Amino acid sequence: MDYTRYKGTSVLTIAWLAMKALYEDLFPYVLMSLATWGSVATLGLGFPAVAALHEMARRTLEGRAVGLRPWWDEVKHGFKRAWGLGLLCALITAALVANVLFYGRQTTSLWQYVAVLWLVLSMWWALGLGYVWALNALQTDPRPLLVIRNAAYLAALRPLHALSVPVLFVPLTVMSVVLPIFLLVLPAYWALYTTLLTRQLIRDIQRRHAE
Repeated sequence: MDYTRYKGTSVLTIAWLAMKALYEDLFPYVLMSLATWGSVATLGLGFPAVAALHEMARRTLEGRAVGLRPWWDEVKHGFKRAWGLGLLCALITAALVANVLFYGRQTTSLWQYVAVLWLVLSMWWALGLGYVWALNALQTDPRPLLVIRNAAYLAALRPLHALSVPVLFVPLTVMSVVLPIFLLVLPAYWALYTTLLTRQLIRDIQRRHAE
């Protein structure tokens, strides 16, 4: 299927297109999902494996072949960049959580308002995380700070689309616990959905700016 022809941003349509893309390359995506789970378990390969899976999703959306070998090549090729992005995301998350916890323990009203501010920033960041790895695959300039800036921008500009990521994947994750067979494709579907969603939002924003 030519995924470049779709121009909408409907999350239901994007979820369906991601499912079709997964089905069309089911066997290689099962292998890559298993490899990603194994890499995450090793910790050292976790971030590069997730980044490589999103790169495979981008290739699928461009009509290019995917497989375990190109996935592994991408793990090696993007190792340093993925770790830089992953560590930066982890540090930002830790800083936000620490501030929420610190100011949330204060008893005066002023500091409680500050805690609410940090909580709002944390929620904004949580939504932006849904775009981070997809942007890392899609951007021509994937510098970590630029990726994070654009992820935050997308989350602010299209919060409902960003919210679709946890709304969709929390029940899918629970389902995977009940029926472990879904674990075979959960990472791949996550990569395909977030990459297609992010690409469509970027195209829509660019189109609106051009009008």
